[in-house]
Amino acid sequence: MNDCTIASPEGAVIAQVSHSDITEHTGTPYDTGARLEPHPWVRDGITGHEYQRPAEADDYGRVDFDDDEGTTIATLHIEGDPLRPEGAFLLKLDVNAPVIIHGPGGEYIGRVRPM
Repeated sequence: MNDCTIASPEGAVIAQVSHSDITEHTGTPYDTGARLEPHPWVRDGITGHEYQRPAEADDYGRVDFDDDEGTTIATLHIEGDPLRPEGAFLLKLDVNAPVIIHGPGGEYIGRVRPM
């Protein structure tokens, strides 16, 4: 999976690298804890990991973000604002640890704390 072969213009193989060669030594950002791993709630109309059930309308669009130990740190979803359906969206965030929010340019927006 994701193997890459680099060849010269004449077709001679110069190098072969596989995805596992790279990740075995350094680990992915999910493995190292540098990034939280996203887990969508709904896959093929089913939700739940241990106890699966048919998804309900409110399950769609929700994503859990888990740390490298599998603990869910945050669950979020984005929906349209019913009062301004064309002009704004609502980000709903439920956290199990403090989360600092930064904008696309790195500017500080705010902090969310567990309730």
